[in-house]
This record gives sequence, structure tokens and C-alpha cells, in this order.
Amino acid sequence: MGWTSLTRDTRGVAMTEFAIIMPMLLALVFGIIEFGHFIAYSNAVETAAREGARYGSAVGIGVNGQPQHIDCIGIRDAARAKINLVTINNPDVDVRYDEGPGTALEPYNCNAGPFPLVSDVANGGRIIVTITVAYDPLLDSLPLVGPLLNGVSVTAVDRRSIYPGNL
Repeated sequence: MGWTSLTRDTRGVAMTEFAIIMPMLLALVFGIIEFGHFIAYSNAVETAAREGARYGSAVGIGVNGQPQHIDCIGIRDAARAKINLVTINNPDVDVRYDEGPGTALEPYNCNAGPFPLVSDVANGGRIIVTITVAYDPLLDSLPLVGPLLNGVSVTAVDRRSIYPGNL
């Protein structure tokens, strides 16, 4: 017996270890990519709600000839204006009003009507813009990542006080 017979043959061990580790490493990398995409998507929806509420709380006449706080079309357009990552449709944007924290929502909204009049919104009332969209996974066909995120919805709410008496 020679020296070589006492040592083990280790050829192919690295390739076997690589084959075992590689699927887990790829799942981790793709999970990180999808998580980053989800965060960017959520951030875009938050930005859209903020922009819609900002437009609706501003004093002035909107592009449609109505005061901005009741210009439902302008509020929706403002919400969609700066968003590239997310497709926001009219039913995704809900615009409602209340008279401040702890009060009931007014009986009108911009999706179903009745639509608000200038006199309906009191000074110090709030506009509430809610956007809910279905998340569109970047890697939806990937076995581990896609099925977990299909059907997940992303919702953002922004509230702003409005003072229409300043017109």
C-alpha cells in the first residue's frame, strides 16, 4: 500500500457542493430582487396617494375649472402623473372627505357619487385619497417567489386638511 491509497479521492466534491448550494443562492438573489421591486412598487403607490391628496388640498382652481378640493378628475390625474412603475386606473383611486380625525366619512365620494359641491367641504375638513392596486410581481413565474406574491394588493392612504374658504 502506497501513500496514495491512504488519501481519499476528492475529485468532483466541489462540483457536488456547488450543485447543492446554487439553487439556494439563486432563490436568495431572486428573493432580494423581488423584495426590492415590491418596496419600489409600494413606494410608488404611496407617492401617488400623496400627490393626489396634495393636489386636492391646494387652494385654487384646477385644470378642469373647478376648485381643486372637489376636482375629482384632477385629483386622479395628479395621483397618476408622476408614477411610472405602477398602472393606476380610475377605480383604484378612492377620494373621500371627512371633518377631521374621528369623524364619519361624508356621504359623497369621487368614484360613485354624489359628487361634492364647493359648499360641502368645510374649512378644516380633510380629503382622504386611498389607492389600492394589485401587485404585479417582477418574477411571477419563478416557483418560490411568484406564487407567494400573486394576488397581493398594495394600499396607500393620505389625508390632508383643506381650507376652501381661502379661495
